[in-house]
Amino acid sequence: MNFTGVASRHVTAVAGGMLMALGLFPKAGAAFATIPPAVIGGAALVMFGMIFASGAAIFVRGAPLTQRNLVILAVAVALGLGAELRPDALAALPSGVRNFLSTGLVTGGLAALVLNVVLPERRAAGRPAEASAHPETEAESGM
Repeated sequence: MNFTGVASRHVTAVAGGMLMALGLFPKAGAAFATIPPAVIGGAALVMFGMIFASGAAIFVRGAPLTQRNLVILAVAVALGLGAELRPDALAALPSGVRNFLSTGLVTGGLAALVLNVVLPERRAAGRPAEASAHPETEAESGM
C-alpha cells in the first residue's frame, strides 16, 4: 500500500484472482521467465526496501525505543542478514528447517516474534502492579 497508495480490498482481490488465473497458463509463466535477473533483482530491492521502511515506520510510530525493543530489532535484523549472507551457517540443520529459515525475512521475523514473547517488558518506575492499581476503588466497594 505504501508504494502504490491503493488500500482497497477489492483491488487486492482482483489482482490476486488475476495472478491465480495467470498461474493456470504456462505461456504466462514462460513470459515472466524471460524477465532478466537484474530487473527481478531491482524490483525485489525496491519491494524489500518498502517492507523495511514500513516496518521501521510502524516501529518508530507505535513502539517506544526502549532497550528491549532495540535488542529485538537488532537481533532480528542481524539474524535475517546472517541467513541471507551466510546460508552455510544453516548447513547443520535438517533440510526442511534449513529451507524454511534460508530466507532472511522468515528468519528475522521469526526471531522478532520469539524475542517479543520471551523478553520481559519492564514497567515504568513507580508504576503500581495491576492488582493494586486502584486500591481506592477496592476500599469503596467494601472488598
